[in-house]
Amino acid sequence: MKMRGAKGFTLVELLVAISLGLLVTGAAVAVYKQAVDSTTYLTQRTVVQGNARAAMNTISQDLNFAGYGLPIGGIPVPTAALFSCATGSAAASWAYSCPTTAPSFPVISGAATMSGITPMYQAGPTINGNATDQMAMAYVDSSPNFSNNTCGVSTQCGFDAFPLTQASVSGSTTTLYFNGSTTPAPNDTKWGLKVGDILLVSNSTGQAVGEVTSVTSGNVVLAASDPMKLNQAFGTGGSVPNVLGFSSGIQAYNNGAGPLQSTNVKRLYIVTYYVATDPLAQAVGTTGNPTRLYRMVNGDSNTNPPVPVAEQISNLTFSYNMFDSVCGGSQSANQRNPTTNQIGLIKTINASIFAASTLNTTAIPGQAIQQIPMTTTVSPRNLSYFDSYSSTPQGSC
Repeated sequence: MKMRGAKGFTLVELLVAISLGLLVTGAAVAVYKQAVDSTTYLTQRTVVQGNARAAMNTISQDLNFAGYGLPIGGIPVPTAALFSCATGSAAASWAYSCPTTAPSFPVISGAATMSGITPMYQAGPTINGNATDQMAMAYVDSSPNFSNNTCGVSTQCGFDAFPLTQASVSGSTTTLYFNGSTTPAPNDTKWGLKVGDILLVSNSTGQAVGEVTSVTSGNVVLAASDPMKLNQAFGTGGSVPNVLGFSSGIQAYNNGAGPLQSTNVKRLYIVTYYVATDPLAQAVGTTGNPTRLYRMVNGDSNTNPPVPVAEQISNLTFSYNMFDSVCGGSQSANQRNPTTNQIGLIKTINASIFAASTLNTTAIPGQAIQQIPMTTTVSPRNLSYFDSYSSTPQGSC
């Protein structure tokens, strides 16, 4: 009797087949994992780099305007003036983070002063062992006339193009009245003034700043209730009534016949940059990542709350290059913490940021967190211009 062969695989053949299958599957999984890790790595790096560039571009744009419309020595402000920022008592109301150290006006030559640049060395939080800086800059806004290309040709110009028609002072409250030809109107929703705006009041006596507490189509009120405490009475150094020249009552301009001298009003921006922890993280009691770069306009968070500019910014530092035309034409570079008397000598600002991802990846050993440093140098045209470089000293100190 002849035996018929059985169909199938031997145990050895089965083991070989399983081994080959596992080998191919393992290789496919390894390739897939590497592709996923590489994609994650590239995505993280793209996001981090995008945040770093957004942060640096925003800082640079404001720095280019720093000091515009202001004297090099700055503008005196009342001693009581301060920056007001509050997030609210309830954690649920925390929509932003305030600066770790409230900005303040530096005392220059014995007076609190608003400068084009206000350095704040290591005033920010310490993140990963690095103390961060803050910085404030001020500049005049010329946008009221942007909506009119006829300004200077016809009478259709913004509120900053005409002298005040009259002004009234009652204690620490000042009311400024605008020319009826002002176009757009002072309370225009797009180009006009709003509560919390800072005004620069200028005439031949000098300059002072005040905070808007109410505005109509014909006037603006600088009341004593302003959070920044800029609105002070006559006799207070840096007050608007001091520049207007009277302590109470109403004075009219009368086309130069007086008693009110020719006085102009412009809007002023004070922009502060700082790094802070995500407010949601603060709400649950942690100061760890993530961190953000914030931009705060003026100093009243009730009307101008700080706005996050970029995520994942974990460090912010500034250094300053100065040139003194009086003290022998001396130069000083990369100063991290200039004195108050050196603020008016700042010509160039070096800004450095450090961006880091908040998610880990094992795509490349040693690169678990994507980190990108970025540095730029800005020479604000209103601070850096100097028209006389003498080869001989112009004085001594």
